[in-house]
Amino acid sequence: MDEQAGEQQKLEQLKADIARLTTQLKQIGAQKDAKYKERDEFDKHLNVLIQEAKALRDQKKQIDEKIKTLKDKRQILNKEISELFKKLGGMRDGLPKADNKPKKSPQQLQKQIAAIQFSIETEALSFEREKKYMVQLKELKAQLAEINSGEQKYTDYKKFRDEVRIKKADADAVHGEVQLTAKQNSEIFRQLTEKSEQIAKIKEQKEKMKEEIFAFKPQIESVNTELSGLLEQWSAISPRPIAELGVEIPEGLTIEKIKEKKKITKEDLLEMQRQAMRRK
Repeated sequence: MDEQAGEQQKLEQLKADIARLTTQLKQIGAQKDAKYKERDEFDKHLNVLIQEAKALRDQKKQIDEKIKTLKDKRQILNKEISELFKKLGGMRDGLPKADNKPKKSPQQLQKQIAAIQFSIETEALSFEREKKYMVQLKELKAQLAEINSGEQKYTDYKKFRDEVRIKKADADAVHGEVQLTAKQNSEIFRQLTEKSEQIAKIKEQKEKMKEEIFAFKPQIESVNTELSGLLEQWSAISPRPIAELGVEIPEGLTIEKIKEKKKITKEDLLEMQRQAMRRK
């Protein structure tokens, strides 16, 4: 009786140890599965970030090309405007001075010219009188021509100045567009830098996670080895089938086949555990 009691006690201890190791194996498997799921989530997030970073790089490339085009256009406009301002300055210097303003208006001069011409044409003038009129007429016409020339210069100056202003406004608009586009480019660069940092961080976390997943393998193998030894002991001394212990049977290894075997090999037991883990 003592021998039977001792054997029964040993079986109970084996059963408890097998249950403990089976639970431990399931817990390690669950932790491993959770870590794999976490890794899959990291992969999804990483793929999204990579796609977003690629889109930002493409967008930045387009904006870089746009900025280059705008800067080339601005440089051409600035060169043109520089030449136009030089010409405008020359025209301004050629305008009549304020202190040279004529005492008589063009209308007054035209009236005087018309009166003298009328006298020459209608009056019987002496040679000296007519000669004097002709000198006056020449002087008046010269004054009128000078005034008209000055007014034309001022008209041309104002017209050209307006053209320069329009050209300057075009250059300012291009410069403003360059600044706005450069600001957009800076924002994209900031976002791209942020995405790159996030990608680098996730890759670093994935490497750490890879080591953590790899660490499960020796743990599982260790528990499997210990569990196999206990199952071998059980199958050697217990008439009860292994299936009653809650161990899942792999495909191709039926209860009947287990019963037929006097002793289950370590390979059989490890395969049983591998099949069980794969189905979880």
